Amino acid sequence: MRLSAQYVSTLALALFASAILSAQAQPAKKAIDVYREYQAAVKTAKTLTPILPFLTKEYQTNLQGAPKDMQDRMLKRFTEDAGWRDIVVTKETTKGDIFELKTTATGPDGKPMLGTIAFKNEGNAWKIEGQGWVQDYGKK
Repeated sequence: MRLSAQYVSTLALALFASAILSAQAQPAKKAIDVYREYQAAVKTAKTLTPILPFLTKEYQTNLQGAPKDMQDRMLKRFTEDAGWRDIVVTKETTKGDIFELKTTATGPDGKPMLGTIAFKNEGNAWKIEGQGWVQDYGKK
């Protein structure tokens, strides 16, 4: 069986494109390490300024465009969220430029927590897109 030159060329192009897409650089830092750096920055933050570099551009724009009283409330909320400790990643999911961590942690009050932290790859760096935490009622 003889393959046509056009078929071989098309196949080679498809393989080349696939290799390029799979070789796109992933951020050098792990997402959980970025989150831990974010927590450290939040613990000492008096304004949103030191926190913003950890957030996606869209998140930053929304925060900076909010009224001052809302920015103050968000800073307070970020500060409260920085109290999670003993964070363990239980699952990692990648969908394109979005990376999601499922985690367990201990809350500031000592209660077991379940968390989801979403990141976006922006400029070859993981940026926090959002997070959510709930008490782990399966643990005592």
